[in-house]
Amino acid sequence: EMPVEDIQEAHSKKEAVPDGHMDSVVSLKKSYMALDLNHASELSIGGNEPGKVQNLVQQSNDMQMSAAALWRKYELRTSRLSQELAEQLRLVMEPTLAGKLEGDYRTGKRINMKKVIPYIASHYRKDKIWLRRTKPNKRDYQVVIAVDDSRSMSENCCGDFAIEALVTVCRALSQLEVGKLAVASFGKQGNIKLLHDFEQPLTGEAGMKMISSLTFNQENTLREEPMVDLLKYLNDMLDQAVANARLPSGKNPLQQLVLIIADGRFHDNKEKLKRRIRDVLNRNCMVAFLVLDSGQESIMECKDYIFKNGLLEKAVPYLDSFPFPYYIVLRNIEALPRTLADLLRQWFELMQHSRE
Repeated sequence: EMPVEDIQEAHSKKEAVPDGHMDSVVSLKKSYMALDLNHASELSIGGNEPGKVQNLVQQSNDMQMSAAALWRKYELRTSRLSQELAEQLRLVMEPTLAGKLEGDYRTGKRINMKKVIPYIASHYRKDKIWLRRTKPNKRDYQVVIAVDDSRSMSENCCGDFAIEALVTVCRALSQLEVGKLAVASFGKQGNIKLLHDFEQPLTGEAGMKMISSLTFNQENTLREEPMVDLLKYLNDMLDQAVANARLPSGKNPLQQLVLIIADGRFHDNKEKLKRRIRDVLNRNCMVAFLVLDSGQESIMECKDYIFKNGLLEKAVPYLDSFPFPYYIVLRNIEALPRTLADLLRQWFELMQHSRE
């Protein structure tokens, strides 16, 4: 296990409000964040209520304007970071789809004109004059980003931080043309939502709908296991994606990556969770956990309490038993491009060594 921890001190970008708290989630107002934009087309309007019709249309327009302004705000805020991350990932995520002509073959798609004269001069013996599309020059990864939408994120001042990280990663992958991208949210057990599907392009409208679906207000109880539930969902989802994928000749097997964005605080059964993680890793799928650490109590200082016969036996650092082997502790959004690229680089190096 090779965790990558970034514990830089957070920059004082968040401004203090009169009561002394940080306003890191002020923009995530439930007045429109909790409303799905799809509701605008589902409103039932009676023909004999023109005043109500006008109010509902105005409400729909206000919702769209608010969501558009919010998406634009995060685009501007993360523009430099997303470009930096795209350049970092360009060096790490190698092309997987063969589309470039190369080689010396007896048959192929196109003649290599440089070989024609030697071919004639050899009395047509040196006949390896054809090119084939065997050189990888395009990326075809399947990336799933899962965002924690639970109340814990708001309580730990991670809501705004999470959206910044989400928009940064999504836009970087889009700029890189990495392949297919999906985004899901989770919180309460059994309430996983697919916010963006593999087959959808990442447009401004898709981004608006994606972030407007996040509330950071989902409740879960101590008996629930939302993280275990999420990993089962993702494993099934990736299985289906492989089944649906068409693999033409010259294409390598699919590369699948999962990035979980959360505050890292959960109470799932860790042994059961480790089994679920192994299920995903065994399919050669990368699972990276981005731990957002912007609350007053750092996750680096949290403890796990071990009891024996009903009595406290000892307290150990929480991260010592963190079940995800590949994770980043991120306290500063500026460090995201470097740390995420380093984590993925380690993973690809391990995969390369295992194949050798």
